[in-house]
This record gives sequence, structure tokens and C-alpha cells, in this order.
Amino acid sequence: MATIFLALKIWLALLPLAFVNGALRVFILNRLIGERAGHVVSTFLLSAAAFFVVAFFIKRAQHILALKQLLLLGFSLVVLTVAFEFALGLMGGKTWNEMLADYNVFKGRIWPLVLLVEFLGPLIIGKIGH
Repeated sequence: MATIFLALKIWLALLPLAFVNGALRVFILNRLIGERAGHVVSTFLLSAAAFFVVAFFIKRAQHILALKQLLLLGFSLVVLTVAFEFALGLMGGKTWNEMLADYNVFKGRIWPLVLLVEFLGPLIIGKIGH
């Protein structure tokens, strides 16, 4: 239960950063460098932010060191993120095809990188960073 609570704390800390990152992408990056490049830069920025936020919390949670806990933490972060993205998309009137488009790496959409960082970040930080 402590691992799930930690995942929720991390995810809630990431939420405002994700909104700021999205605003930065829409209002600045896309206008300066275009939508495709803005998406790439924004994804890398959010991935880096996610990694550092995860590191901040894990370094303070000495009890989260077991492999199973680290994997559960990463999995929980991904589930929270994907559930939020799809809930927000559905409430905003997006179709399933529109929402799934960001997951298509074959079309240059690298959003799954954020999810990969969320999933593997706790493991990397917990096992290598300690």
C-alpha cells in the first residue's frame, strides 16, 4: 500500500509539470519550431521532469528498494498517466483514434517515451541510484 501511495504522490507532483509542459508546447514550441518538433522537444522535457521527480521521491523513500516495489511503482505511474490521459481526452470529446495517435511511434509520436521513463525510472533510480 505504501508503494501505491508513493506512486500517487509522485504522479500528483508530475501533474502540474505536465500541464506547464503542454502549455509550453502549444503556445511556444509549436509556434517556434512546428508541431512535430514541438512534440519531440516537449516529450523529452516531460520525460526528464518525470525522471527527476521520481528520483526526488525515491531518494527520500528508503523503504522502496525491493525490485517488486520498484516495478509496482513504475507500473502504477503508467496506469495513472494513461487513465488520466484517456479520461481527459474522452471528456474533451476526442475519439479513441485521436487519443491512440499519440502512441504511434511509427508516425513519429514519441509520447510512449514518457511512459517508459515512468515505468523504468523507479527501477533505475532505486537500483543504480542508491
